[in-house]
Amino acid sequence: MVAAQQSNRKDSLEKVLSKETDLKERVKALCLLSYEFILTGEDQRSLDTAKAALKISEDLDFKEGMFDARVSMGDYYDAVGNYPTAISYYETALRLARAQKDQEGIAKALNNMGGTYREMGNYKQALENFLETQKLVEATGNRNAQASVYNNLGIVYYYLKDLNKSLEAFKTGIRIRKEQGDRRGMAATYGNIANIYTEMSMPDTALDYLVKARKVYEELGAKRNIAFSENAMGLIYMGKKNFTEALKHYNLALEMKQGFSDKQSDAITLSNIGSALDGLGKYEEGEKKYMEALAIFRETNATGYIKDAYWSISHHFQEKKDYKSAFEYMKSYTLLNDSIFSKESAEQLGKMQARYETERKESAIQLLTKEKEVNDLALTKQTQQKNFLIAGVILVLLLAGLLFSRYQLKNRSHKLLEDQNRIIAQKNKDITDSINYAKRIQDSMLPSLKAMQQALPGLFVLFKPKDIVSGDFYWYAENKGKVYIAAADCTGHGVPGAFMSMIGNDKLNHAVVEKQLSEPSEILFSLNHTVKEVLQQNQGETSANDGMDIALCAIDLKSKQLNFAGANRPLYIIRRGEIIELKPTKAAVGGHTSATQEFEEKSFVFETGDSIYLFSDGYADQFGGQGGKKLMTGKFKEILISLASRSPFEQQAALEDQFIEWKGELEQVDDVLVIGIKI
Repeated sequence: MVAAQQSNRKDSLEKVLSKETDLKERVKALCLLSYEFILTGEDQRSLDTAKAALKISEDLDFKEGMFDARVSMGDYYDAVGNYPTAISYYETALRLARAQKDQEGIAKALNNMGGTYREMGNYKQALENFLETQKLVEATGNRNAQASVYNNLGIVYYYLKDLNKSLEAFKTGIRIRKEQGDRRGMAATYGNIANIYTEMSMPDTALDYLVKARKVYEELGAKRNIAFSENAMGLIYMGKKNFTEALKHYNLALEMKQGFSDKQSDAITLSNIGSALDGLGKYEEGEKKYMEALAIFRETNATGYIKDAYWSISHHFQEKKDYKSAFEYMKSYTLLNDSIFSKESAEQLGKMQARYETERKESAIQLLTKEKEVNDLALTKQTQQKNFLIAGVILVLLLAGLLFSRYQLKNRSHKLLEDQNRIIAQKNKDITDSINYAKRIQDSMLPSLKAMQQALPGLFVLFKPKDIVSGDFYWYAENKGKVYIAAADCTGHGVPGAFMSMIGNDKLNHAVVEKQLSEPSEILFSLNHTVKEVLQQNQGETSANDGMDIALCAIDLKSKQLNFAGANRPLYIIRRGEIIELKPTKAAVGGHTSATQEFEEKSFVFETGDSIYLFSDGYADQFGGQGGKKLMTGKFKEILISLASRSPFEQQAALEDQFIEWKGELEQVDDVLVIGIKI
């Protein structure tokens, strides 16, 4: 089973080669076969096949074949960890594609080169390549190429520690892979998503994705990828402190890669084996594995991995209580890390997207200029043919003057446009910087998830702002033996909503901490009064009408009593597959609501196994699916019921997955907040 499908694909291509007499078609088949040999670990055959394709193409001066063969050569050298040579072949392919004005070829070369830069630890250059590729493939509409670049962007954002952006890129990519029926690509993305969930401390969800990936790879016979999956499973078991199981998976990965020429991958696994041996207290064996790995990383000039190896070895020596060696390796790690992520690099990464926008505008201006020159040249030629020589000379002079005048005008317009773009870019940067600073303030006001989960171990929070800052917020407090949880949805989103969320957070704290109110109905009464007071909403038509909808509950774990009050937002309890809805008072907090408005309180006795949900309306209001319809409350309830039996981590992951899948390529319409508590 492991090799059956892969063997079939190779056999099929070899049959084509045995029968095909058209040399150009043979080149295409050779390039495809070279990649299949990489996947099955037959590295020398991959190289020989790519060389054969390159020779035939050069003999024929077959430009398309020369491009494909050079990419195949680059793929081979990338697979065996010879990154400088891989880059050299990709650059040659890129020059060839640019000379042929082959946009898809340019995108392919940039994308593959970006992958190699990523493996070298040069994340800045990798991101630059992938963003340029993204621009090209979106223009060509090549869905397979779009899926590939989203996957690569996800990996780079992962290394840059932007996990949310990484996960979104991966899930966009996998949706396209499903559309295209690309099982190999889906499996690769499953593995990448598993890395994200591992980083998010969701190991069981990560293992689920890895099992999916490994199953597909076994069916495809992709031995190299099976090895990667085993390695990733080992990492998860390391996180669980199950060092014996981790070592088993690492050794399986190393065994699966026997006969490959992939030194880089071997070194990663050797380093991981070192970590597992350290966990088992076998320090001498572990040290040997670390040093073998470091030697290979240095040999292949893999800067990012050298840095990681220094970190691992430093911790190894700390475990051995050899603090002098630990200090030396930590110093090496710090110096190398600083060189990779310098301040200048970070600034360049941040500005990169803006630069591409400017380039697109400049490209458009250049295209218009070229079109005009072509049209003017055609007009001049036609006029010369129709008129006498002398009249033609006069006309050419007049036309030249007109062109010069227009050229000066275009130059002035172009300069004005550039100046305006610079001003706009700077203002946008200033605004974005201010909003990002506001986000830091807003984030600091949100309660600690760690503290919330200590009080309620079954709690999760899915929080997806539409913009940088959010009008939704969650709130938590403990008082008089009760735990208070709220999910609030303020008027608007973005900056206006964020201001309201800060007011709401402050006034909830005022009601519970300062005024010592304990009943949800009393707390909402106080919140409504103080919000209206702060916003001066009792002063006639000129007063602001901003407010918020909110679901608030008090949980007494000892008596298993839940008290709830809501302002336009309900609370759901799911028990044994049935949903129980505690309905809110049909009035908002603040806005047009009277300052004397009372909020009805409801009580409920919960049981072990119940799942409690508080939420804003953002999830149910999202447009998507077939026909771009609203998800609606009914569908949202069905989703919650289907997930309620799972662990909190898995519920959060599945809710996010389904939201992203439903949304598709449509814009997120509102902030999204779902709080779940599994008793």
